[in-house]
Amino acid sequence: MDCVIQKVTTKIAPVAMMIIFGDGLHNFIDGMSIGAGFSQSLSTGLSMSIAIACEEFPHELGDFAILVNSGMHVKKALLFNFLSACTAFGGLALGIILGELQVNFIFAFAGGLFLYVSLADLTIGANDGLKVKALSARIPLWKLAELRALPTPANSTRKACQQE
Repeated sequence: MDCVIQKVTTKIAPVAMMIIFGDGLHNFIDGMSIGAGFSQSLSTGLSMSIAIACEEFPHELGDFAILVNSGMHVKKALLFNFLSACTAFGGLALGIILGELQVNFIFAFAGGLFLYVSLADLTIGANDGLKVKALSARIPLWKLAELRALPTPANSTRKACQQE
């Protein structure tokens, strides 16, 4: 009786690599934010660290679930999730170096990234139940709200007159 052991390979979905690289970039920006925060003051760095840690815990759990669901074994998913998290250390070093000079740019870039992720990813999932026609009918209302929020010379003059 011959026993043959065959290695079973499962195909890993392409979304897994997208998650790993995207998460690596996201963690790099997180590290830059923390480094820039610590270059400003200890309290700013600690508050940034706590806020990012609170955001990262569910984020990494979600990424792990997607990696396993896309066909990766649990150990391999943990390894790749850990490696993508290690990019935060490179961002931390760069954030400390550049934080003295470009802290506003770093915070603006990180804030823009967080807004993009929340608006692009989360609102798409929230609107899954809407019909395409209903969503397209609401887009002009969003644009009007954006235009109203923009500072214009007329708005600036009106505010200046109200302050007098």
